[in-house]
Amino acid sequence: MNDRDHEQQFLSTPESDRLMAFSMALATELWVTRARLHRLEGKLQASMHLPDGALDDAPDDAERAAMQPDLERFVSGLMATLKGEQASVPASDDILQRFV
Repeated sequence: MNDRDHEQQFLSTPESDRLMAFSMALATELWVTRARLHRLEGKLQASMHLPDGALDDAPDDAERAAMQPDLERFVSGLMATLKGEQASVPASDDILQRFV
């Protein structure tokens, strides 16, 4: 049996659920990144290790290449959400029986 047959559905279609999950995953990642960046910039500026505007330049080719594996993992995780491969599958019967 396909896991998609057991995928939890909250909106009108599984595709809508996946799109919502994708959006929420992306929003969560964005917020965590923004919060961490804000804290990091504040600490670096307070310690005089980072002048104002130092992070406004685009990354160079070496920085982009170094970030590529992380970018690929990030995109892969988001795409898995759209395919319904996230934790939206209910517990199996044998797991549920443990709580009866």
